[in-house]
Amino acid sequence: MQQSARWFVWLVGALLFFAQAAPTLAYSVSDPAPDFDPENLISDADFRSSGAYSVAEVEQFLGKQGPWSSRDGGVSWLLNYDIQESQQVAYKFRTTSGTCSDWNYVSVPQRNDATNEQLHNRSVAQLLVDESVSHGINPGVVLTLIQRESSAITDATIPNQVREGWILGYGYNERLAACDYTEAEARQQAIDFGGVGQQIAYATAWLQRCFDGTNASPTPWACRGLSSWYGDPFPTYDGATIAAKNRATRVLYVYTPRVYNGNYVFSKQFEGWFGTGGFQPDAVVLVNGAYQAV
Repeated sequence: MQQSARWFVWLVGALLFFAQAAPTLAYSVSDPAPDFDPENLISDADFRSSGAYSVAEVEQFLGKQGPWSSRDGGVSWLLNYDIQESQQVAYKFRTTSGTCSDWNYVSVPQRNDATNEQLHNRSVAQLLVDESVSHGINPGVVLTLIQRESSAITDATIPNQVREGWILGYGYNERLAACDYTEAEARQQAIDFGGVGQQIAYATAWLQRCFDGTNASPTPWACRGLSSWYGDPFPTYDGATIAAKNRATRVLYVYTPRVYNGNYVFSKQFEGWFGTGGFQPDAVVLVNGAYQAV
């Protein structure tokens, strides 16, 4: 992979995580990018293949997907990262004058409040596989989402506490990104969802709940009854209308309701890493306003 293409993979991940709003891109279902079906991002079987990779295989993957600079050792910082008992998580809020605050930090215990399970003293690979098996989700799906949301897979060192604390972007919603919470609300959002352990545990559990459509809440984020409406046409944030061909695809659009600034990257990255041959990194570049694999 050329250095410029590799750099763009990192840039795509960073932009996806920190963008306030996605640009409108020229796209229609009748004229998609080559070899990309926006209505069929991944099969249901692949999405739910929880036994696809062992802890050792995830560790091997993280050891191969590090930065392209040889001085960094070629491994992801997640490879040797153990979940801590508590972690400093960053957040911003709307000040009394209506402006966005500087970054603030709160110490967040890494435990699953829903199950009271302690998440610390495990490696990222161990926790990721544990949660994937528990919730019936392919570990490769979670790894690809981590890369798309924070570029953590291909970073050699922790870039900053913001991306460390929100590696899956789970709970880092539009209001938090736009500094639309009060200080107390933003701080609570960080406590509820922030930290590597909570991000992996809660995001993976949500993927299962959304796919199964078992949540009691009727909100779209909860995906109640998804199996009966996943194929209904819906608008994306970047101006497309999508009718998902399977539940897994609709789940990914609920998580990130964008085509090229989101799910195209997921589709190509997952196929490049975990498709035919496995563990083969893929580059994504911007060509005529659309992200394409090279």
